[in-house]
Amino acid sequence: MFMGGRKISKYKYQLIALSFITLLSWYTLGYWPELLFELLMFIAIELQLELAYRQWWLERERSRPHLWVEVKREGYDLHLYAGNIGFTYAFNVVISSQICSLEKCYGAIVKYDRNYDGVIAPGSKVCVGTIQSPGFSLSRTDVDKISIKIDVCYIDALEGSERCEGFVWTSSRGARREAREPEEAREPPGLLTKIPNMIRDCLSS
Repeated sequence: MFMGGRKISKYKYQLIALSFITLLSWYTLGYWPELLFELLMFIAIELQLELAYRQWWLERERSRPHLWVEVKREGYDLHLYAGNIGFTYAFNVVISSQICSLEKCYGAIVKYDRNYDGVIAPGSKVCVGTIQSPGFSLSRTDVDKISIKIDVCYIDALEGSERCEGFVWTSSRGARREAREPEEAREPPGLLTKIPNMIRDCLSS
């Protein structure tokens, strides 16, 4: 089944590798069949190296800081909490938000708690502050009729780079992570190990 342009772009390296292996196998069988075992050994070693690197990458990914947010209403105040469910510190945690009604979204600010220092340790949850909006009156609005978009940016202490995550909070469902575009998602690396994914995506389209 023909893959769309987006899938071809996503799996272009896998297509090149698969084409190269196919041509090399055909050439070996046609002209040097005695080298077929060496070709198979080369492919097997490449797969083993990729699987080892993939396992290391997954372990490293699990060790990164992974933040989660909660919103709790106390009176007319919306208190924002952030927790780190990863295994590494998150530094310089900056949170921005929007309050959305059925009609539109309003700019909001997070008034940071005086004890909040922008650092969230692994396994801990802190009170970040309260969510306020100059253009939206929480005291006159049923909290069940609003949603809150929350963006969290922080420095990943494992590699020193900035990462951002998005959440949407509603009183009925709590916080849920916003879906990211495929190109933004952190996928395990690999060349040959992604060929099964390519075939599955192709057959499912």
